[in-house]
Formats: sequence, structure tokens, C-alpha cells
Amino acid sequence: TDPNGAVQTLEDLRKQRPDYPVDLIAAEIYSSSGKMKQANEYYSKVSLDKMKDYQVSDYSTNLFLSQDYAKSLEVANYGHQKWPRNASMNRLIMFNETSNKNYDAAIAAGNNLFNASDSAKITAYDYNYYATALKGAQKYEEAIKSYEKIQQLKDIDAATVAEKNKDISDCYKKLSNYNKAGEYLDKYLKAQTQSSFSLDETLATLFADELMDDKTTPERKKEAYAKADEIYAQLAEKYPT
Repeated sequence: TDPNGAVQTLEDLRKQRPDYPVDLIAAEIYSSSGKMKQANEYYSKVSLDKMKDYQVSDYSTNLFLSQDYAKSLEVANYGHQKWPRNASMNRLIMFNETSNKNYDAAIAAGNNLFNASDSAKITAYDYNYYATALKGAQKYEEAIKSYEKIQQLKDIDAATVAEKNKDISDCYKKLSNYNKAGEYLDKYLKAQTQSSFSLDETLATLFADELMDDKTTPERKKEAYAKADEIYAQLAEKYPT
């Protein structure tokens, strides 16, 4: 109920018992009360080899949420070396490597999370970061499968399903599969409750992208041009300014 008061009591105790693990306990108190900056300050005073697995994970998580990806990755890598099948360490490595755009390393960590971790409870965040890493590595077909796994999770909300349809559409566009890209983009657009010019223009932009794609046949270009032209005409009428 009073983390600052609790830590001050620990600091008083330190004067009487210098051997007592004040820094670790203070870090946990601040972390459990959402005070990440203070928690990280206390964690940083403790050698990693003095920490238990959940403390290393907590420290790395706080650093990640503070967007200190380099330090978070360093801590998570230490944890992985010591506890290679710990799901939290593998997850944090994947999150950090994805955030740093080191996509091959992120994919390797994701494979460890999914296939070489004990008691891993896989979440939508896990699949989403993994898909982002796969997209970054231009492995679009695998990214689509990861996005689809999010949509298949129990209790996933409709808004997330719609957002993943947009991500799947983007992947199909990268594969020059505009039929599939249009199919999933249409699902995404139909799920939107409010319209705007930028949103309504999305489908026209897809056809315009198809026109510019070197893999598009002349026949498809004619169809894409006609569809884009039709949509832009509708947009001009709907948004006269």
C-alpha cells in the first residue's frame, strides 16, 4: 500500500543488516506497484547471478516496457543461457530482437518459445511479434499463418480479428496475390464502424499498387485500372472537397 515507505524501511534495515538483500526486495516491491523506473534502479544494483529466474524475467520485462531494448535483451540473453527452456526469456528475446529489427534472431527466439520452452502459455502478442519478425524477414506466407493463429485463439475480440485481416492482406500484397489481398482487405473494411477518406481509399490504393507491380499481367492491369477508376470516382462524389 506504500511502496516508498516499504523501501525506506528496507533502507533502514540495511544499516543494521548490510547482508540483507535489500536491493532485490525493493526492486520487487517497486515492480509490483508499477514503478518500473525505481524497480530498474534497484535491479541494476544487483548482479544477475544473484537473481532467480523470475527476477531476471521481471527486470528484462521492465526494461522492455521502458523501451530500453538493448539492456533488456542483454538481461534476457543472460537468462536464456542459464535457463534455456524458460519461456519468458525466449519471449523477451523475440520481443526485443523484433523491436531492434533483427528479424532472423527474433525468428530463432520465436522458434525456441514455441518449440523449446517449458510450460509456455502462448498469447496473441507472441504470435503477433513472431509474424512481425517473419514479415521483416520477407517470409510472408509464414507470417500469414501466424496472424491466422491469432484469429483462432479463444476469446479473441472482433477488432483484433479485423486488424489481423489487414495484416494478412498486406502480406498477400507483398506476395503479389492481389485476389487474396483484396479478399482480406474487404473483410477488414466491412468490420469498420466509421468511414473516412483515407480508409475508403485503401481498396483503390490496392488496385493502384497492382497496376505498378511488374508481376501483374496486362489483362489484370486493365481490370485493376477499371476498379481503381470506379472507386476514385465514388470517392470524388462522396468527398467533394
